[in-house]
Amino acid sequence: MANDTHPPPASPSIPIPTAGSSSSGVVSLSQAIHSINIKSFILFTLDMQANNFSKLKTLFLIILDHFNLQSHVTDLEPHHNDPDCVKENLTILMWIYTTISHELLNLVMKPSSTAYGIWTHLDSIFTGNKPSHAIYLKNKFHTLTQGNLSVVAYCCKLQTLANTLADCDQPISERALIHKLICGLSTWFSILKRMLPALPIFTTFMQARDYLTMDKASQASSDKLATESALVALGTSSNTAPPPTIRIN
Repeated sequence: MANDTHPPPASPSIPIPTAGSSSSGVVSLSQAIHSINIKSFILFTLDMQANNFSKLKTLFLIILDHFNLQSHVTDLEPHHNDPDCVKENLTILMWIYTTISHELLNLVMKPSSTAYGIWTHLDSIFTGNKPSHAIYLKNKFHTLTQGNLSVVAYCCKLQTLANTLADCDQPISERALIHKLICGLSTWFSILKRMLPALPIFTTFMQARDYLTMDKASQASSDKLATESALVALGTSSNTAPPPTIRIN
């Protein structure tokens, strides 16, 4: 008896772009990088005032490493005789120009530049003079206070300064970061500010930030409830009819 069982249809194979692929209809990885919008990966602009080179450098190197392109910013001459390599270098150069501020662009942009030349120039701007830059950053770190900033914004500023100091070979320990966080809190946290140093409950900066954020939200919720209760009480008293006035002739 013939076997009527038919094998399931084979799943269509989907070609995966890889370096060196040249099959019809398949775009190779080396070709695909030229159509990438770098701003879809890096959502901010490198700026001297923001001190965000550490963040950009980390993300940029991850992207370059993913596409096996790090040599373009680490080697002085990464095979510049190869036409494909020259094209890759120009693409990376455009990525760099796209992710920096106009001020930095005017400072570093030069004719016939390479990705390596512009990248090292940017690195020297932000980390070249490390000792003097570290003095400036340390002063900024130790004088920073929360003021009118939200807890999240204040913590972001502290973490950014700490990261930049680490780039200048002056790392801030986790405990020192938590201590500075507490010392710079606004008067809103005056009671909590006096209590926290005596409570060794934070092992990480993120734990401290989350605790303060929740405390702020809790206080805001309590204040809102108290305000609503006061308004209800005020409305009730205003709707109460006044006692009749007795006139004596």
